[in-house]
Amino acid sequence: MFGTNWQPIFIKRRRLLLIAGLCCTILLVASILVAALWNNPANPLYQAKAEAGQGYWHTNGAQILDAYNRPVRIAGINWFGLETPSYSPHGLGNRSYQSMLEQIKSLGYNTLRLPYSNQLFDPGQHTKWYRLYEKP
Repeated sequence: MFGTNWQPIFIKRRRLLLIAGLCCTILLVASILVAALWNNPANPLYQAKAEAGQGYWHTNGAQILDAYNRPVRIAGINWFGLETPSYSPHGLGNRSYQSMLEQIKSLGYNTLRLPYSNQLFDPGQHTKWYRLYEKP
């Protein structure tokens, strides 16, 4: 009598635990698949949230493309000073380089040209790297 009442309860509990474990496994696998598909660069929604020009650039014919094969518009700016007798980018006596680069980026530039003089690398030359290691 005791054994007959106990077995159906044990079997029901075991089935319930198996079903709960199976549901958890299915939920975990589905979450992993959704995350993998969502963060896939081939996903159009992932591409839409990515900034233009992100990742490595490459060429296709005469076009420059980003990592998501979108055309890149190069917007460059020149930061002179390394070719002058101070041998340091101009403006570092007034502002930190971090502040300068943030302003360049905020204005929409994505390429920076730094002209320099070969004399910069001569032994005994001293540069005036103002504020190079200061925090902004």
